[in-house]
Amino acid sequence: MKKTAKNLASSDKEINMEYPILYTIALFLVLPVITALLLLWFKVI
Repeated sequence: MKKTAKNLASSDKEINMEYPILYTIALFLVLPVITALLLLWFKVI
């Protein structure tokens, strides 16, 4: 059980290191889409 817990902890650390990169990429992809949708929405109103 201790070995599995250590393995999970190490994998969590690796995932945490990778998340910021994924979040920044997601933000760069999503922000233009959100702004475009908001602009279209305001134009409709």
